[in-house]
Amino acid sequence: MSMASLGSLAAMGDASCDGSVAAHVVEGIGTDTREDLSGQLFVAIRGPRFDGHEHLEAAKQAGAAAALVETGTRGPVGLPLVHVADTRRSLMSMAGAWRQSLPLLRVIAITGTAGKTSTKDTLAGICRAVLPTVASPRSFNNDIGVPLSILATRESDRVLVAEVGTSAPGEIASLAKILQPDVAVVTLVGRGHLAGFGSLEAVAREKYDLLRVLSANGRGFVRHQQLDVPSVQGEVQTFGPEAVADHVIADRGPGWMEVAGHRWRVGLAGPSGAANSLAAMLAARAVGIDDSAIAIGLEAAAPSPHRLQIREIGGLTVIDDTWNANPESMASTLETVEELVPPAGRLVLVLGDMLELGSESEVLHRGLSVLLDRLASRAALAAVVLVGPEMAFAAEAVGTGWSGVSVVHEPQSDAACMERIVSRLSPGDTVLLKASRGMALERVAILLEAEAKSR
Repeated sequence: MSMASLGSLAAMGDASCDGSVAAHVVEGIGTDTREDLSGQLFVAIRGPRFDGHEHLEAAKQAGAAAALVETGTRGPVGLPLVHVADTRRSLMSMAGAWRQSLPLLRVIAITGTAGKTSTKDTLAGICRAVLPTVASPRSFNNDIGVPLSILATRESDRVLVAEVGTSAPGEIASLAKILQPDVAVVTLVGRGHLAGFGSLEAVAREKYDLLRVLSANGRGFVRHQQLDVPSVQGEVQTFGPEAVADHVIADRGPGWMEVAGHRWRVGLAGPSGAANSLAAMLAARAVGIDDSAIAIGLEAAAPSPHRLQIREIGGLTVIDDTWNANPESMASTLETVEELVPPAGRLVLVLGDMLELGSESEVLHRGLSVLLDRLASRAALAAVVLVGPEMAFAAEAVGTGWSGVSVVHEPQSDAACMERIVSRLSPGDTVLLKASRGMALERVAILLEAEAKSR
């Protein structure tokens, strides 16, 4: 479906466009030359490890109709160029203007330290069954991904479900400004990125910036926590298992939750799965979707990749939760995993460093021993492998561990470490892989898959 002319997009992005190509219509916007760019405007982004301006020929070969480049750039013959001072800022401006050009589009924006992708994917599944819907692909949640998600919408779309992330103060405010959400959802606020924010309260302030752009008719849904929620123009309600929340998970069990006297079947596991399902339900209702469609979507929801994703590999059950980790998500996962282990099964935990915790890292890693004590008393825990230099504090706190449970600390998450972890596993084991993204613990699953294929 055609998107807009180069001239109109250039105006939206504060760019200059040669009159000879201004009327040329493009099909969309792209930034990755490894993908099909047929008929699209390629935006050349400069980053710390890459520069799209070095790949203009590749963009042309991928089918790009034109390229948005910074002033002074020369490109290959046959690829029209639109010049701008800063392509990254231009992309943001273009997305903001595009959002304003679609008055019938309802935007649901979702942020949080944990749970935002699972909530986004569940909500997108519900909305797509009823309304023309666009959702952020994968984790497109930064100053490139959010604009691209906005620019993927068309006049016929009625809902955009956008994930919004942050790694430094002020990022969410700028993304919220271009999104102008009708509905804002804040999932669990936790101690992720403490190195950049300094405190849980500072993280919360950043996340709650998503609420501050709500109009008087806007709706906000926030996970109930002991944190100050700002006063904003729109109506903000809380949700969670706490009795004082506006929307309460009164009870739950494997595959179900009870809210306002009604039992809902849910596809997401554990307490966090229930909370994320409730958030998706509330947001769907806010854009007019009825409960019958919501019920189907909640039951059909499946874990997003690397987020409590369960796979059977070579006789083992692998629970892949390797996308990220912080103290809150680690606690939630360890509480959930006992529900996922067969009654007679052995549980092996492979836990890697929680990164970006700054000066709090030691005490927060030591605190994992309390969670592990609790799990050891409830599940058939067979082994705990703690991976990374920060996990040395957890290993020290655990000490000799528990009777019959092997506790091993692996200081480095290198290839040899991954191979040693695989060698400790036995058919029938349930293996949890949980760590921050930088630890790349999914390599254990990759090795297991390769081993299973070679048999």
